[in-house]
This record gives sequence, C-alpha cells and structure tokens, in this order.
Amino acid sequence: MLKGLAGLLTNAGNQRQKERGRVALRRLNRTEYENTMRDLFELPGLEVKDLLPEDGRLAGFDKATDALDLSAVLLRRYLEAADVVLDAAIAHQDKPLVWKHRYRRLGGSTQFGQASFPINGGRADLALVKEINRRRADGRTMPVQERIPLLEKCDSLGILSGTRESFTPQVENFSPFHSGFYRIRTSIWSFHFDPKDNGELRPAERTQSFALTANGRVLAYLDAPSLKPREHEGRRLAERGR
Repeated sequence: MLKGLAGLLTNAGNQRQKERGRVALRRLNRTEYENTMRDLFELPGLEVKDLLPEDGRLAGFDKATDALDLSAVLLRRYLEAADVVLDAAIAHQDKPLVWKHRYRRLGGSTQFGQASFPINGGRADLALVKEINRRRADGRTMPVQERIPLLEKCDSLGILSGTRESFTPQVENFSPFHSGFYRIRTSIWSFHFDPKDNGELRPAERTQSFALTANGRVLAYLDAPSLKPREHEGRRLAERGR
C-alpha cells in the first residue's frame, strides 16, 4: 500500500509544483522573531516584539507569505531589535554576582503562630510560638524587629493550608536587583496537625503538593511527601524588580 501511494503522491506533488511553483519563503513575524531570540540566547523574559512594526495579515493570519513584506524601514527596525537582544545577552560585569540566602520564614510575622508556626525536632514548637506572641509589660505585642531573630530559631516552617484565605505564604524582602537565572532549592514535606495533640505532627493522608509561583506565574509544582523532607532544585529566570 505504501509503495503504491508513494508513486501517486510523488507524481501529484511534482505536477502541482509545475503548475503553481514552489512554496514561497517568508520571514519570521515579530512574535516568532521574539521567541527565536529567546531560545537562541536563553533569555526567556526578553521582550523585543513591540520594537518591530505590526505584521500584515491575510485572511486573519499574520504568518502568510503575501502579508509579510520586506522594506528598508523594516530591516532597520530588525537591526535595532538585534542590538537590544545582544545588549541583553552580553555580560556587563567581570564576574557574575553570587548571592545566597536561606529563608525559613514565609509570610509576615503577624501570621506566625496562626497560619504558620515553627517546627523543631519534628514537632510544632508551641513554646516558641508563645514566646513570639507574648505581650510586653506595657501590654503591647513584641515589635517586628524583636520577632525576626526568634522566627529564625526553627528547623522548619509549618504552613496550615486553608486556615486563612487571606494568607498567602510568600518570601518577604526579596526583589531581584539583577535580571538573570536564580537557582532555587526547597526542602518540603507534609503532615497533619491538630492543636489538641500538643505539638505532635501526624502523617498526612497522601502526598501533598506545593506550588512555587512568582507574580502569579507558576514556576513549578513540587511533591511534599508525608513526614519525609524532599529537596527540589530548579533554575528559574527572574526579572529585575519583579
């Protein structure tokens, strides 16, 4: 069957080419150009599409050969966009900046002990929660600057999902000051917690998941096994100030 079809299709293709000619080559439209530059220079966040003129359309499509013309003005704009791409791809300092930080607290200190709590030795550290949330002699709560050193006195941070809808665990005081790739390493696990158990953490019914996001964009979904920490490491692009 294949041999019979091969001859028929080859003859039909040759006849069509004689009558209509070869398929015309076309240039990349501006969206394809941007995606190509992102892949070529490993710059996922590169934005150059808006530097180029709007592409023509034919029957509603911006990929048709007859709609994608070439002009001297268009070529100059492509050269200008290429300069922007190279400027973003070339290093502007002698040595890549190395910056490391370990976070053991997610979310504000006001939620600590409620939506999140410290874990030490595989148990919820209720004594530390009480110390952080204690009131001073004047009846006021402990200032944030005094709480922060205490918040770091834990092996792990427990987060209660679904406890408070307004609570979204997030890394505070971090905003990339250089655009580039950041290596993120996490160690996560899941558990079942009942305040009546005096700090004891029980096995979760099933493997839970953890969504790592940035500005609403999902970076990864990570498995969180029951009572057994699992490390995940990934390389993610972060834009300056975002």
